[in-house]
Amino acid sequence: MSNHTNKPLRAVITGANGFVGSHLAEALINKGFEVHCILRKSSNTQWLDGKNVTINNCGLSSVKALKAAFLGADYVFHIAGVVKADSYEGFYDGNVVPTQKVLEAALGAPNLKRILITSSLAATGSNAVGQPSTEAMPCAPVSDYGRSKKAQEELCHTYAKSLSISIVRPPAVYGERDTEVLLFFKSIQKGVFPSVGLGAPQTLSLVHVRDLVEGMIAVATHPAGVGKTYFLGSNPAEYTWEQVAAQIGLTLNKKFMRIKIPIFAIHGLAIAAEAASFFSKTKPSLNRKKVAEIIQPSWACSSQKAMQEVGYQPTISLQKGVTDTINWYKAQGWL
Repeated sequence: MSNHTNKPLRAVITGANGFVGSHLAEALINKGFEVHCILRKSSNTQWLDGKNVTINNCGLSSVKALKAAFLGADYVFHIAGVVKADSYEGFYDGNVVPTQKVLEAALGAPNLKRILITSSLAATGSNAVGQPSTEAMPCAPVSDYGRSKKAQEELCHTYAKSLSISIVRPPAVYGERDTEVLLFFKSIQKGVFPSVGLGAPQTLSLVHVRDLVEGMIAVATHPAGVGKTYFLGSNPAEYTWEQVAAQIGLTLNKKFMRIKIPIFAIHGLAIAAEAASFFSKTKPSLNRKKVAEIIQPSWACSSQKAMQEVGYQPTISLQKGVTDTINWYKAQGWL
């Protein structure tokens, strides 16, 4: 994609070395963009190596350095953030503070057409089964992570008069290079389908990363996206974990046993994981605050608004997405 001078449009991505960011970089390159990546010097660039990108190691701590990086930018895609922290302050420092630096740096950038901010379904909170969240619903996050993403969105609204901003809220994302949903694939491979609670099946939106990044580009480049917030989820909007487990089991040719874990047991596991983390430097994937997210009946969202306004069209079926992901995991030796 290029502008009227035939010079390629320049897209700058924060967090471009991560799971979503590296897929976005690829999609933009394929569309003819000149792609610049803002990373820290210490960032692992394995998913960017060999790709036609310009890497800027300025990180997100200096507004002055970011201003220089944004000078020739037509689009900025801000993805960098944290999904694990010990406290709300940790999430705030990892998600809200860098966003403010990005927005400050973007003020006065001469070519800038749009900034796309990556929020999360967690900013809205959970929903009832069969009633996927819509953008019209008030935000009621249930976790510190969700509260930090809500604060990030509120910060963006304060810059709305000065900058052309769009916000996207992905739900659960899966696909090649992902390490979070990988844990669920591994569990099914071992013949175990862990499900939470003893009541009705939980549901979720589960979007393949390639669909997500196409949606991000559609939102950022469409005139209708200015000042708007969009969910970029799956089609259908809602899967049960049973459907996801069944597809993974079928693709892996694995039979599995469903193990229902009572909510009190999840709390116990979280306390144990937190205690164990005192003796290691890693943050536990499971903690008591994470449990608040895990036990919700549904994490699903409707993408109708994005479909109608910017032409978002998730096309990767669960069957294809799971097959592609498993093939990639196996090739990497992850499964």
